[in-house]
Amino acid sequence: MPDTELERLHFDYFVEATGYVLDDPIQRDKPDVVVTYQGMKTGIELTEGCPEEQKRATVIAKKAGLESFCSSDLRDRPKESRIANNELLDKISEPSAAKSEISDVRWANRVAQRIKGKADKLKTGEIESFEKNWLVVVDTSPNIASERTEFLRAVLMSALGADHLENPVFDLTYIVGCGNIFIIDERNTLGISRRSKN
Repeated sequence: MPDTELERLHFDYFVEATGYVLDDPIQRDKPDVVVTYQGMKTGIELTEGCPEEQKRATVIAKKAGLESFCSSDLRDRPKESRIANNELLDKISEPSAAKSEISDVRWANRVAQRIKGKADKLKTGEIESFEKNWLVVVDTSPNIASERTEFLRAVLMSALGADHLENPVFDLTYIVGCGNIFIIDERNTLGISRRSKN
């Protein structure tokens, strides 16, 4: 799928998750979308939160007939050190051990790296600045689907660090996926579960 199509899907997912009314959306590059929100031009940079191995693992698991798979050790790796698909199949076929806290810490570190990387690009002008600047991280990994939103919020705050939380570069950062939303602004980090409870 071309990047522009994926960005459009991510933008639509974000709008659906938040319920925002965003006027005059213009798809472009750096930031990915510019909208008018409450009368202000707002630049929205979109990025994926899932590790590269998560995407491959999903395809591999489907082909192998796995109904679920272990994802706690999936990560981003440089191209030159990516593991082969057969090794990835072995890794995701391992029993899902109760390593949820370790997996959540890895999730928070990965998402924090994405946020800090995009913040650096906005600071240096690589991403154009507008009246308001938002970052949207779309993450469909199993971690964000967890009911442990308070633990996820705490490890995410720790991974981002006090300097970033006290002086965020983006006016708002949203991490959305699997029914949960995390919002980071200059006051706090909120973990909000949007999943309906039965």
